[in-house]
Amino acid sequence: MWFVDHDKSLWGDGLSPKEHPPGDLGRLDTETLDRKFEDYVGDYLAFAEANALVFNPQNWEIVVKEFQMLPLDLDVLAQAQKMLPSSWLSDDQFSKMKSFLLPWWKRLRNFIENENAVNQLPTMLERRGLLTRVRSRRRV
Repeated sequence: MWFVDHDKSLWGDGLSPKEHPPGDLGRLDTETLDRKFEDYVGDYLAFAEANALVFNPQNWEIVVKEFQMLPLDLDVLAQAQKMLPSSWLSDDQFSKMKSFLLPWWKRLRNFIENENAVNQLPTMLERRGLLTRVRSRRRV
């Protein structure tokens, strides 16, 4: 079974920003990756409590290793597309997805593997209200 969440994760409303402003398909513009990187990361990491538990210095080595193990390649997606009705993911949508995902994955990998990411990611998430500081419990 394949699960394809193109509704919210990538396509959003599926509308072109030129034809229907603001139109979520504007997110597939590789020219905006650097400028909107923080927004895109925050869109995927929307659970403040989970972010606090995972994205911290104690876990960072695990985060990097897990990210490096993700099968970020288009072959897996191409196989999935063959099994889906074309109304779920057309050739045109797949082409748009391909042209965006490769640069997105590269940008994300460069960020995660950067030694400063362990400090940058929590700061980015805090700015968007997506990080709850976990308080240590003190014994009285």
